[in-house]
Amino acid sequence: MSISTDNTTIGERIRSLRLKKKLQAADLAGQVHVTKQAWSHYEYNRRTPALPVLVCIARMLSVSLDYLAWRTDIPYNPDDEDFVNLMKAFVDLKPEDRKKLVKTAEELGKEQEKNDN
Repeated sequence: MSISTDNTTIGERIRSLRLKKKLQAADLAGQVHVTKQAWSHYEYNRRTPALPVLVCIARMLSVSLDYLAWRTDIPYNPDDEDFVNLMKAFVDLKPEDRKKLVKTAEELGKEQEKNDN
């Protein structure tokens, strides 16, 4: 697991993701059933959202709770079935097979990067 080292807060991550997705704070606040003021407090680190609210925020921003809480720098979407199935299969592999899979994935990523340029 990659532990986050970018020193962002939960609020900064929420704000950054919202802006990247071009979403309005008021709209997200309504969908999470909090006031616009409460949402602002979250984004500017004056208040930390309760766990049920964080779960809703993570879902709406398509990231994991681990990403919001700095446990990882990988903002994966836990609702992505392909990703979840890959992780389930990965967990069942022997350590040497995991290394092979990681190497293959890295090679595919480099190949895709080449093709994108």
